[in-house]
Amino acid sequence: MVRVSVLPYAKTPPSSAPAPILNAGDCAFNEKHLDRANRFVIRSGMRIRRSVTRFFGIAVVPAISAAVVAYFGYYAIWGERGLLALSDVQASLGVQKELLAQKHDDRTRLEHRIALMRPGAADPDLVEELARDQLMLGAPNEVAVSRSSH
Repeated sequence: MVRVSVLPYAKTPPSSAPAPILNAGDCAFNEKHLDRANRFVIRSGMRIRRSVTRFFGIAVVPAISAAVVAYFGYYAIWGERGLLALSDVQASLGVQKELLAQKHDDRTRLEHRIALMRPGAADPDLVEELARDQLMLGAPNEVAVSRSSH
């Protein structure tokens, strides 16, 4: 058995009757009242959830999407590999291509000189040039001048 005491309101005079004793089966009014209160809480919770979902759908999701698009758009234009850096990269590529062509020419020239110095196919003019350059020898009345870069 459950003993329920009702607090008197300010307008009603206090009664001298003892608080009613309720059995478990006598709580139909309280359960109905609680069901109504629970339904109100659930409905208001659903309203809040709907309003939060609506707010996120209307304001927050598009704002986040716009921020992501702005971030990637900024770096697509002004970033390290963006459109404005493309001209710098192309200029650097042109310089590197010129250096590559120069190195390629130097390599082919050196390969040709090496082919001329192979045993059995040595070019006599190249052998004489190398001997004069390294030994500083020459014919009478000749002046030998060393070349630092060859």
